[in-house]
Amino acid sequence: MREKHRFLAAVIAVLSVPVLGGCGDGQGGDTDPATAPLTSRAGAVREIGMLGQILADGAPLFGAARAEPLFADLQFTASPNGPSRSCAGGSVTTEEGERDESLRYFAAMRRFAYTRDTFSDCTRQSARATIRQHGVVEYAAEAQHDPANLADSYDYYAEYGDDTEPYVYEVALFSSTPVPEEVSGRFEWRDWDYGREVRSVLTRRAVRTPATGGDLLIRQGRTDAPFSQPPVLGAGVSIDGPYTYDSEVCGFATRSVVGQLQRSDRAYPRNGQLTISTPEGDSLTAVFDAEGNATLNFSDGGSATLEASEVEVALDAPVC
Repeated sequence: MREKHRFLAAVIAVLSVPVLGGCGDGQGGDTDPATAPLTSRAGAVREIGMLGQILADGAPLFGAARAEPLFADLQFTASPNGPSRSCAGGSVTTEEGERDESLRYFAAMRRFAYTRDTFSDCTRQSARATIRQHGVVEYAAEAQHDPANLADSYDYYAEYGDDTEPYVYEVALFSSTPVPEEVSGRFEWRDWDYGREVRSVLTRRAVRTPATGGDLLIRQGRTDAPFSQPPVLGAGVSIDGPYTYDSEVCGFATRSVVGQLQRSDRAYPRNGQLTISTPEGDSLTAVFDAEGNATLNFSDGGSATLEASEVEVALDAPVC
């Protein structure tokens, strides 16, 4: 369950770009969200859910988006504190130190204090879940920082996987079937006194059974165009960048999103707008009001609406 829609919380999954609306007039066309065109209400449902999974509370892993607040200790998020390093089974080795390193997506050189964990089928268990980690994760926080300088920024990065294999994170809640999640790439974020900007280039795969929708592969950002989520002072969050997904249910799609949104306390989109587009020239702009309803305007000249409840369902129960 996506309790409290955590995937939106950090970057305002608001971005969930309910951008797809109803086939021109919002009524006709394919009603199957998995195959509906961008310019359809059913397609909007699909895309909202997909972006909700990408914007998982600032976390690069699907598991963090799925986990309920009760399992906060099990969530793997982009944090300078890094993942848990306790293993009931398997092992983990840790390397710590300082070095100068360039931020790839902010074009800056910094001195970082880093922690590099190498997990070898490390498992741990609580009363509610079993977690398995395998592969390399490196976290780093800027070592030279003056917190009294409010105009200064504070930089971090997290790197997942290495040249040989991706990082694997697997959570099984209660008696549920575990879903291994493979992540490769880099996540960088910069803290300002007024908010946090996140930039990422990641490849993420959820390995699922056909009965639960099959594998889902997401690529967010490119080296020359990272997926970006900058803060907007007093006005929510902006989202900008390319992504692709490949789903056994929803097929393959290339998308770009740009926009600015606010959110409610429960992390649903409120006010602002987003536009999602395809390389072929199709696009949809979703304009949100204060109640969370979305007006959809399509590149073919049509329009449609999604009620707030429809947006929420799309975010809470993604099709792909």
